[in-house]
Amino acid sequence: MSVGPSTLHGGELEAAATLVKRSKKIAIFSHVNPDGDSIGVGLGLRRALETLGHEVDFIISDPVPELFEYLEDLDKIKFELPEIWYDLMLVADCGDIHRVGRVYHDNVARFLATPI
Repeated sequence: MSVGPSTLHGGELEAAATLVKRSKKIAIFSHVNPDGDSIGVGLGLRRALETLGHEVDFIISDPVPELFEYLEDLDKIKFELPEIWYDLMLVADCGDIHRVGRVYHDNVARFLATPI
């Protein structure tokens, strides 16, 4: 299920914001075959959350296309899920968790054990 401001109401939106605020370590994921939207939202969320004091990793399954090599912070993108445990996992620009790809399928138990 896709969750965003238009699908959350009242207390749900507040609860989601509280979960983000309370999470120290956050992982951000996006879809396979990354495009400009998925890379941009991942890098932008990463930067914003780090500015707020969170430890954040942006993790994708596939390489970044050459077309986007000019973007800042590409060196901060990870392509494997680190061994650390996250307090929260965010999936952005992706309508189905299976579209996260290899990183999800290789780590299903960790995804199921962590708030998404």
